[in-house]
Amino acid sequence: MMGGCDYGLRKIMEANWRGRATRPLPQIFECPKCSARMPFSRAELAQIDGSGFESYRLSCRACAVPLAGVVDPYDETLLLSELKE
Repeated sequence: MMGGCDYGLRKIMEANWRGRATRPLPQIFECPKCSARMPFSRAELAQIDGSGFESYRLSCRACAVPLAGVVDPYDETLLLSELKE
């Protein structure tokens, strides 16, 4: 029996093989506050900020700190910072 993660990855790979989906695999990002590592998948319909960057708001699953980030257009990595309340 396959674990949940292996099963999900297998489904993504099968969909790509069939040509039904071309979404990239999730990136792993690190929380700037607690260094917890979590997966990140880009949205199909991107939120574009006033400067033209693909932007995201999320929270760390480990410490619950609110995070804001943009996708670097050069290498498509997620650049995160902690939101101050």
